[in-house]
Amino acid sequence: TPHYMSPEQVSGKVLDQRSDVYSFGATLYYLLTGQRHVEGSNIMDILEQQRSKEILPPSHLQRDIPAWLSYIIGKMMEIKADDRYQTMQEVLDDLDVAEADPEHFVRNNPRGQVKRYAGADLAPYAPETDSYTGGEEAPDGWPSSQAPAVSERSTNRVSRRSKRVVVTSDSSDTVITLPEVTEIDQATTPAQMSAMLREISARLEKTEKRMVGPGLLVLIVLLSVLIVMLAIAGGLLLAQREGYLQQFLGW
Repeated sequence: TPHYMSPEQVSGKVLDQRSDVYSFGATLYYLLTGQRHVEGSNIMDILEQQRSKEILPPSHLQRDIPAWLSYIIGKMMEIKADDRYQTMQEVLDDLDVAEADPEHFVRNNPRGQVKRYAGADLAPYAPETDSYTGGEEAPDGWPSSQAPAVSERSTNRVSRRSKRVVVTSDSSDTVITLPEVTEIDQATTPAQMSAMLREISARLEKTEKRMVGPGLLVLIVLLSVLIVMLAIAGGLLLAQREGYLQQFLGW
């Protein structure tokens, strides 16, 4: 859907696995915060924001999200593909680094800052005081006392949800059941998050293999037949409008 399309997909460019990294990051952003990273009044507005809009770190919306996880998700969702993790393996590698030293992970990361956060501190807001807890200065130079208020409702949105995310395909035997949102919310250490991502990746890979079978081939054939039929119908309609069909039948 538009909310999870990569900027290069929006622009009609050739896609590679970095586009999947982006979409996965956007999915994690929503699962952990309960909010989409971009919103708009229409599809075109949403698509344009995918290519240009700066976003809030997830830790600004859900105070339980640590800085290292906000960093990883942000790097997955950089606008330029070259600024992102190039593969999901790189994401998992960084999770291993974060597990070894979560306190210094962001500061020592050779990938540099998350450009899409526009310099925002990755430390979370404290809804109890409606102030920023990341240090003397809040993002964009705001003093802590003037930082945007974050309601208790928004920061606890994820922990209140317990629905299980289910992805289905046209094939009746293809169903992906992802972990419950509360399970993802509780994965607060790099090791837990790494295990969760590996589990999801394995389920997606298994489902992808099941989809590439007779059912998919039948679907491709049916779509091809439909396209041919539509092309023939369109040609006949055009010929009728031009008067060629009556002339041909008169012969």
